Amino acid sequence: MDDKVYVLMLSLSYWLSIHCSYALKIQLVYTLGLSREMSRDLQDVQDIVGTATKFLSDAITVKYSQPFKLEDDCNLMKTHILNTSFAVKENTDLLVVVTEPEEKGKVIVGTDICQIEGGRPVVLRMQLSRSFGFKGTARSQSLNWILHAYLHGLAFHDKLIGKFVHSGRNYKYYIDNNIRRLVQNHTGCLTLEGARIQEKNLLKPRWERVECLSAAVHWEKFAHWDDVMSYPPGPELTILTTETLNSLGHFYMKSGAPMKWGKNAPCSFLNGGCRTANLATAKKPLQTYPLCNWEDYKEDEKIYTCDEWNTRLLKCNWEKSGGDDKPFLFSNRKESFRGKEFDGKGLAGAEQMFGYCPLWMDAYDEKTNIAYHCSNQSLQPKVDANKLLQVYGPNSICMKQEAAEAITCDENNILKRAKISRFGAGCYEYKCENGRLQVRAYSPASVDSSGKFMQQWKVCWAEGSKVNFERTTNPGKNPETYRISAICPSCKAICEDSPFHKNFTCLRDLPFVFSRDKTGKACSGCSYRNVMSNSLLFLIFYNIPNCMFY
Repeated sequence: MDDKVYVLMLSLSYWLSIHCSYALKIQLVYTLGLSREMSRDLQDVQDIVGTATKFLSDAITVKYSQPFKLEDDCNLMKTHILNTSFAVKENTDLLVVVTEPEEKGKVIVGTDICQIEGGRPVVLRMQLSRSFGFKGTARSQSLNWILHAYLHGLAFHDKLIGKFVHSGRNYKYYIDNNIRRLVQNHTGCLTLEGARIQEKNLLKPRWERVECLSAAVHWEKFAHWDDVMSYPPGPELTILTTETLNSLGHFYMKSGAPMKWGKNAPCSFLNGGCRTANLATAKKPLQTYPLCNWEDYKEDEKIYTCDEWNTRLLKCNWEKSGGDDKPFLFSNRKESFRGKEFDGKGLAGAEQMFGYCPLWMDAYDEKTNIAYHCSNQSLQPKVDANKLLQVYGPNSICMKQEAAEAITCDENNILKRAKISRFGAGCYEYKCENGRLQVRAYSPASVDSSGKFMQQWKVCWAEGSKVNFERTTNPGKNPETYRISAICPSCKAICEDSPFHKNFTCLRDLPFVFSRDKTGKACSGCSYRNVMSNSLLFLIFYNIPNCMFY
């Protein structure tokens, strides 16, 4: 069955199920212990948790009211709420008490179920650690973690989903007819028994500092990488998770985004991982994405790429080591490329939880260990170091780079020209306007006299078209010019499919049309000689049409 048809059927089923239903009413309680734990981050925490709560209230409906009295199985009143007059508000469907973590020293973002009525959770305790660093973490990443924690309390918990998890031939699966059909249609692998569940004894990846509670249930990361209920959370609330929540019968949630990871993946890949993939003989970089191949390893001049949603930078998790348990797929490869020697002996991925397969994974700032999410304004490079003219902030997206160079000048002569394209991707500001995706690069106050023009938005005329940015800084004797050629993502993916741009319609693509900053000759300053030569050229071209009439 075609994915679109199946999603349509699920949407129709959802519409029928919510007839005469009403929105989930959530009562939030922030405790004194949380206030002490969060200190200066409290306002950020309340903003993030409040946003996630409103999203779930709007997205989830319940068929019937489930009145309840607080039984306090988690000792919330005695230990956390500390208010003898506290009462659950009338018509509340779900009470969520947000507290400091039970275990000190661990970075916890998790939820436990404190009370169940009629099979439905009605009281949750959400534990949040100050060490998560809400203030320094990208808003989108923080929201994903809070949504992840919420969904543990609503469905992905041993008390709720555990009885539907069964051991198959090789893996644990969530067994449900709709879910089985969904993953089979997505992958094309008809032998899948269901959606794969992660084993509980796996170590967390070394780049992840946050833990969930022990009763949490997750999708297996290798099989369902992009879903928010994998661990660590993927970037999307996909249809896999929303339909799983609906299958339990207590809540009904609007259908999530389509799954992207593992689309049409063969059964051999799902069962054997990268050992069955032909990574060593791939002909070009990114051909086997999200797995990294030999060409990706050689292409060390472009170490980053963008994720499927253009929200963050990814990097291959290469590592050279020994050990019989690792898939050494490149041991026989040895090659000279661009003047460098590349040897595949001992080359594999770095993470045990992914079977040591080489994967495109989150790239991290080496000093702060914070993931490069484009929405995280705290990652904005300092002016002197921002050679790629990047913009980090709430209105930024990731764009792949075709080329980038830095030119150092001495008045009108080029002293040095250096390629700086080894990054391969960067973050730039965007907006959706007049039917087009528009982008712009960073414009520091020290740009040259054409800076006002450079601060204009550049139109992405088509997916794959180029946008060229240029900035000249350090005006004076030795100016520096940076030129970046970035590749436009799809307008539809960024604007139409985004919840932030409702009812936006992209105009049809106009391929082979590029948008450029004012470029011209590098190092062309405002000297008397340049002014005179430019004036002479202007007079010549101005008079050519007049000559044609004689």
